This record gives sequence, C-alpha cells and structure tokens, in this order.
Amino acid sequence: MSTTLSKNVLSKYKNDIFVETGTLWGEAIDLALELGFKKIYSMEIDPEKVKFNKDKFKKEIEEGIVEIIEGDTFKIFKDVISKVDAQATFWLDAHWDGDVLGEYKCPLPFELEALLSHPIKTHTLLVDDRRLFGQIGSNWGEDLDENLLIEAMTDINPDYQISFEDGCVPKDIIVAEV
Repeated sequence: MSTTLSKNVLSKYKNDIFVETGTLWGEAIDLALELGFKKIYSMEIDPEKVKFNKDKFKKEIEEGIVEIIEGDTFKIFKDVISKVDAQATFWLDAHWDGDVLGEYKCPLPFELEALLSHPIKTHTLLVDDRRLFGQIGSNWGEDLDENLLIEAMTDINPDYQISFEDGCVPKDIIVAEV
C-alpha cells in the first residue's frame, strides 16, 4: 500500500514545514524532501515502520531535516506540533491499517482539536481518505462525519477555504487553506 499523496497535490500546498500523521513506508516524506520542505515531522505508531523509516532517512534525520516520532497521534500529536513555530502543511492520514492499533482507529478528530489550540491558525490541512468517512463497514471510517470534520477545520480558522484534491479516488483529499 502506498501513499495517496501525489507530488502534484503536495506541490500546490507547500510551506517550509511538513507534518504527517501515519508515516507508513515514508512515501510522503520522500515527496516532501523532493519538494524542498525544510523541516519534516512524521508520526507513526508501528515500531517496525518507525525503524524502517529511521534507517531509510538516516542522513536527513542526522541533518535535522526529518524527525520520525513513534507513538499514537492521539497521545503525541499535541506535543509534536508544539515544535511547529511557522505555517505548516499537515498531511493527516493516521488510521488503523490492520497492524498496530492505537487508542482510536482514527485519531483525526483529536488531531483537529489539538490544532484548534495551536497558536498558528493558517496551517494548510490535507486530510486523506474522504471516501471512507461515514462508510458503513469501513475498518475505521464509519464513525467519522465529513461535515463535522469540516466544521472542526473551520473552527480552527473561519477563513479556511475547503476544497478537494484527487487521491486514490477523485476528490479523496479534503483541503483547508487560507
């Protein structure tokens, strides 16, 4: 399984800082590096994937460009984003993928709640897997309500413009930007 974030999409929403939930195999980090993001924070709950990515991005970690943080974003997201001191691009894609399960199958509502208390209100938010929100039988998305998620984004910043980008299906990524 690979990321649904494309170079074309990410290049439209570039800031100096890239923050990702759900590292998986590091494809989004590869894109962020290719596009010249200056600082990259990526959170992953699965220790095997963390080790894989720490090996894969050893040079960039040593250079201080990439930080890979192990843990459940429900528990670590607020601490990680406290390091973010400028407008960032957030790729919010943490959810249960059949392996390690965090406290919630999808911590997205809690990540948005943490962003509500962050001092910077102009971050660019990219939320993946829109197709699964509210879908009965989805492994982790059936309890999510797209309208409530968008409302949570506009609570962060009422000036956010909401649009959609193509992911693994058309219009699968929700974008909130000013």
